Amino acid sequence: MTPRAGARRGSGPRRRDDQRDWPVKHTTSYGGVVVRPGHEGFEVALVRPRSDDPTKEAIWALPKGMKEEGEDPETAACREVLEETGLEAEIIGEIEAITYWYAWAPERVRYRKTVRFFLMRHAGGEPNADGYEIAEVRFVPLAGAADQASYPSERKVLTQAAEIANQLES
Repeated sequence: MTPRAGARRGSGPRRRDDQRDWPVKHTTSYGGVVVRPGHEGFEVALVRPRSDDPTKEAIWALPKGMKEEGEDPETAACREVLEETGLEAEIIGEIEAITYWYAWAPERVRYRKTVRFFLMRHAGGEPNADGYEIAEVRFVPLAGAADQASYPSERKVLTQAAEIANQLES
């Protein structure tokens, strides 16, 4: 059977509130993969964002956020790490950026978000969640961190960070 001209693949009639019809906004965030030497290799800082829904499974992610006016990407990434985790960090290098989509129902907008991550060396401070956006911060072994991360795109970032960190150790 040949599809009708103009038919959308895998779709029936569109609902009036179909998110695919919502306008698209593009946004960029900046974040850090903060590593430190541990007992069995490098450890990395992961954050658990605060949730008002106790039935939701805990999410583990990397610290990230928006750039403030006048900031360069590196400064924004370091500031976001400090604000969310209480950790001071120095940039070692940039990691490949990730891009994903999400919908924000209150605004009826779809976002195409890019996050530029930097590999960072822990330079001071202790894990301390901001209490506003972040409920918990913890260091976990970098070798297994990708298995603990909730988002597939961030798992790739953690895998890349582990490869770079292993080269630094050599």
